[in-house]
Amino acid sequence: MVGTNDSAFNIVAFAGTGTAGSYAGTSGNPQTAQFNVPEGIAFDSNGNMFVADRNNHVIRKISTSGVVTVFAGTVGVAGNTNGAGIAAKFDYPIRLAIDGANNIYVADRNNARIRKITPAAVVTTIAGSTAGSDATQFKWPLDVAVTSDGSKIYVADAKNNRIQQISNSGGVYTTSLLAGQITAGFAGGNGAEAKFNNPSGVAIDPNGNVLVADRGNNCIRKITVAKNVYRFAGVAGVPGDIDAPNGVATFDEPFGITIANDGCVYVADIGNHNIRRVSSNGLFVHTVAGNSKIAGNTIRNYSRFNLPTDVAIDNSDNFYVVDCNNHNIRKLVPQTRVLQITHGWTQSTPHPGVTWYKYKGNGFYLPSEGNNKTQSIDVLDIDLSVNQLVFKLTPDNARATVTDMVGAPTSAVAAISGTFSTQKAVSEESFLHASYLRINDTTRWFANAWDNTSGYWSYHSGIFYINWYYRHRAE
Repeated sequence: MVGTNDSAFNIVAFAGTGTAGSYAGTSGNPQTAQFNVPEGIAFDSNGNMFVADRNNHVIRKISTSGVVTVFAGTVGVAGNTNGAGIAAKFDYPIRLAIDGANNIYVADRNNARIRKITPAAVVTTIAGSTAGSDATQFKWPLDVAVTSDGSKIYVADAKNNRIQQISNSGGVYTTSLLAGQITAGFAGGNGAEAKFNNPSGVAIDPNGNVLVADRGNNCIRKITVAKNVYRFAGVAGVPGDIDAPNGVATFDEPFGITIANDGCVYVADIGNHNIRRVSSNGLFVHTVAGNSKIAGNTIRNYSRFNLPTDVAIDNSDNFYVVDCNNHNIRKLVPQTRVLQITHGWTQSTPHPGVTWYKYKGNGFYLPSEGNNKTQSIDVLDIDLSVNQLVFKLTPDNARATVTDMVGAPTSAVAAISGTFSTQKAVSEESFLHASYLRINDTTRWFANAWDNTSGYWSYHSGIFYINWYYRHRAE
C-alpha cells in the first residue's frame, strides 16, 4: 500500500465542544463554544468565520482571535424579524455566503427567505416570502452562493428542485429561474429543460459557472453561464463511495460544495460521512477526509464525521468542515510530506498476467501511441499541493515536463523514492486503476487493491496523470 499514513490533511478540532448548546465561548478558545446542529460556514475578507447555527436560530462569528459571539439573530427564538444584530430573528438558518464587501447572505430555510446581513449586522430580507413554488418563492432554500460584487446570488431551492438566481441592481433584488423545474428528475438541457432532485449545495467557479450538489441524484452538476446543465461528477441515481475516475466514482447524498483556488471541487458527502475532492476538470474523484459510511467523532487517525454538511476555505488555504451532528467544526490543514512507501510483500515479478515496463534511470516506460515504440517519461517532481504527478508525453524519449492540473510548471517540493512501473496499454480516455500500479524498491513489490487504493492513472488528450489520494485514514 502506498502512502496510507500520509493524509492530504492534518485534521484537528477547531470550534465546538461536541455537545449541543448555545454557550458563546468568549474566552478566545472556540473549542469551548457550543453550537446546536451547525450547518454552514463562510469567511469574510478579514479571516473571520461565520457559522449558520441552525437550531440556535442565529449566525455566530468566530473572530481571528478565536472569540465566538452571536452576530445576528436571537438565541433559541425562531422568527422572521428584520433588524440589527440580536434584534433580528431567523428560523433554521442553514447555509451562508459572503461577498467581496463582507455582506452575508443566509439561506433561512424555514422562513423560505434569503436574508442579507451587512458588516454592521443589519438584517434584511432580499428574496422570498412564504414557502411555495411561484417564480419568486422558495421551498427549503438550502444553500446560497454569491459573486464577489454581490450582483448575483444563486439559491439551491431544494424542494422545488431548481436553482434560482437573484439579481441585484442598485439594491433592487429580482428573482428568476436559472435552471431546473418543479418536477424532480435527472435531465440535462438548457435552463428549464434540466431536472434536479433535491439540489442542496451551490458554488461558483472562477469562470462564473455554477456547481450544484444534486443530492437526490447523488451527483455533481454544472450549470454554464449559458445555462446549459450537465453532469460533472458522480453516477446519477447510484449512491456509493467509490473513489475513481469520473463515470465510475459515486457519491451518497452530496450536500455542501466549495471550490478551491486550484479549481478543485470539495464536496461534503453526508451519506458517506466524508469529504470528497473532484479535480478541476471533473476527471477524478477521491476521498480526502472521513471514513466512508461510518459516522463518528474522531480526529487524526481514522477521522470520522457525523453528517458533514459544509466545507469552507480560509485565506491560508486551510479547509474547515461543519460536522453537523457532532455540533462542531473541524480544521483540515494541508500536508506537504514526501510520498512514503509503507507495507508490502516480497514478489519476484509484478502481478501475473499484466505486462510491465520496469523503471529505468529517472523515469518509467510506456508505449507510444501511434508508432508502437516504447517511450521514456522522466519523473521530475511531485506536486503535493494537489497530491498529483502529471507528466506530459514527449516523443523519442525526450525529457518530460511536469505540469500541474492547469498546465503551469510545478515547483520542486519533494523527491520521489522508489521506482515506478505501469501497465503496457495506455489509450486515449482510458483509465488505469491503482491495482495496476506498482512501486519497487529493488526488494519488494508494493501493490494496491481497489478497496484501499492510494492512486490511479489516466491518459487524456496527450497528458498522463497520476493522482494520489488517501482513503479511510487521515493523520
